[in-house]
Amino acid sequence: MAQTMDPNILAAHEDPSLRFLAHINTFDPPPTAPGDDFEDSDREEPGGSTSELASIKDVSMLIKIIKRRKKLSNEANSKLDTYAQMTLPEERAALLFAEVVEIVDIMKSTAQHRVEEWKISENLKKSITTFAKGIILSPTITMYRGNGPAEKVLRAMQALGIRDLPNPDDIANLQKVLAEVRHQLTIARNQVKTRIHESLEEDSLTRNVGDLAMLLTAGTSVQPTLQFLIRLAFLRWHAISFADLEENQWWPRVDGTLKTWRTTCDTELKLNTAFNAMYVQDKEKFGDPTESELQPHDIRNLPAFQLTIDREASKLDTATRAGSKRRRVD
Repeated sequence: MAQTMDPNILAAHEDPSLRFLAHINTFDPPPTAPGDDFEDSDREEPGGSTSELASIKDVSMLIKIIKRRKKLSNEANSKLDTYAQMTLPEERAALLFAEVVEIVDIMKSTAQHRVEEWKISENLKKSITTFAKGIILSPTITMYRGNGPAEKVLRAMQALGIRDLPNPDDIANLQKVLAEVRHQLTIARNQVKTRIHESLEEDSLTRNVGDLAMLLTAGTSVQPTLQFLIRLAFLRWHAISFADLEENQWWPRVDGTLKTWRTTCDTELKLNTAFNAMYVQDKEKFGDPTESELQPHDIRNLPAFQLTIDREASKLDTATRAGSKRRRVD
């Protein structure tokens, strides 16, 4: 059984390689294979006694032992040869430090490369599009623009465990997802605004709010409800009342009304009364949705996707919550 190097002898050596040798000398080396040649053919391979280990002044034999016991690349073996040729402990320590620094750089570069290479999968893009349309079509949404809708979409997707989403602590890639969500939200808003303005034309096939609802939800996962019809009437009222508003100011105007109503109406009953009044006006002007082919879905039977979207969409932004004093009425 091999013995550990005497600490007193170990302390007498400044060479880092000898300290390393003391660690690997806790087991017996394998027998010398035929054909192994050493520079000193009369000397046995170290490993039998403490005195033999302590007598090594040239680390070249140590390097040969390491090469035999470890499966290293040609580059690694070359570095070991360079290490063995050094005579000063400072030189060897500097080489070891340089190797450590290089490893740290490689690890950082690899981590950064992974961040840069991550891309949104096609399946995730489809999910983002679905959820973005869903929240813009939600009758409970409290603001259509700003960072709020995108963050609510992401939370809804996380709540439902959508595949291919980055981990919650992967901030860099989550920002990529949010950027795509914002892009799809812009598309969805433009589509809704365009369809609403087109429905005001005299020969439009979607003047009835029921037909408009069917057109907007076609090809989506959204099930139109009575609440959705009421929200469409609210949006169409803005298209009529602010016909001369610049295009990029239309949605901010809608958000402004939502915020004003929520801070002015002190109960849910008063808020719902205001929405219902617009719905009644819309039916009188453009026709009752019961005359369309639409069959509104009961909100109690909505799929998990829509329930989650509506729940996230209904959460007020911080500024609105701070200013609201409404008393909830079921």
